[in-house]
Amino acid sequence: MTQKKKIGVFVLGPLDRSPRMLNHTLSLGEFTKFDVDFIGYKGSSMPQKLQDYKDNIHIVPIDTSVIDSLKSLPKVFYLFYVLARIVVQIT
Repeated sequence: MTQKKKIGVFVLGPLDRSPRMLNHTLSLGEFTKFDVDFIGYKGSSMPQKLQDYKDNIHIVPIDTSVIDSLKSLPKVFYLFYVLARIVVQIT
């Protein structure tokens, strides 16, 4: 049995607040024979359009619990976190 090829659409933000990437995902799901993974932060509500293509479009939410917990810290600690991330990404 041959396995279907996959395409991933990555969103660096909430999936429901990215209309352009949603349109890309829907087009790939409708006009290609690929399985499409829609990857990003889980939004509050997903558009109904996405529900029509459940067979070949799969929503893959990214866990934001760490980011949410850091946002509740005082701004000074969050600043150190951001600086550490920049240093890690540069090296």
